[in-house]
Amino acid sequence: MSKKQTSGIKWLRKKFSSLLVLLLGVGLFLFVFLPIFYIATMSIKSQSYVVSGEFSLIFFKPSFNAWINTFNNPRIWTGLSLSVRTATISTVIAVILGTMAAYGFSRYKFRGDDDFLFFILTQRMLPPIAIFLPYTLVWQYLDMIGKWYNLLIPYILISLPITTWLMHAYINNIPIELEESARVEGCSQLEVLWRIVLPNSLPGLLMTSMFNFALLWNEYMFALFFRNRTLPVEVGAGIRYVELTPWPTLSAQGVFLMVLPATFAFYLQKRIREQPITF
Repeated sequence: MSKKQTSGIKWLRKKFSSLLVLLLGVGLFLFVFLPIFYIATMSIKSQSYVVSGEFSLIFFKPSFNAWINTFNNPRIWTGLSLSVRTATISTVIAVILGTMAAYGFSRYKFRGDDDFLFFILTQRMLPPIAIFLPYTLVWQYLDMIGKWYNLLIPYILISLPITTWLMHAYINNIPIELEESARVEGCSQLEVLWRIVLPNSLPGLLMTSMFNFALLWNEYMFALFFRNRTLPVEVGAGIRYVELTPWPTLSAQGVFLMVLPATFAFYLQKRIREQPITF
């Protein structure tokens, strides 16, 4: 086989591989985003159009009655307030505790530290029902079922292991010489943590916070069984009684549930890139 034929075969293989990767990427994109796009378009359709059996993703007469019904529903706003409150408080506490634990594992070595760090991660692998059952008994005994703050401890336990691991990996990349120089200048351990470690790990803190917030924002099981009407529970109630809730209204509530954390994360990332935050 000549060199030209060999190079031609290699060129065809390279082009075929590129085309295959492109097709797989397009297929994955459609698989992930087409249902979201369909729900978004359904939220601006009329109920009569949806039940008529016609199907169109683009060419239809828009109607915003579903969004009006969503914004006029006080239960949606109550669920939104509860979701923001529980997710924010739990995220802040988990990030504070997880960062302190990660710093300790990164800077202070002891026998079995790697095993203990892995043990912390394994707690994230527990099925949620393993946490749910004992806390249900405790909250019932304390007459706390239905109180919004009974979600905080389970939410912190859910997010603390992954927070510790993510921040441990990030703090390991901070040169320890920076801390030693600060101590030479007379900084205490708390000042080293505040002036050196936290500013240098700020991107990791923000990414971990956004990950935890999104995780807790979408949490459904604990809120449902502890009788807390968070936004996912309110949207889920509409799905349960679908015969009483129009499909466009359900779609609008679902889009409302998805858009808020995504918009917040996009805005925060954009602000960080444009103007880095410093202490």
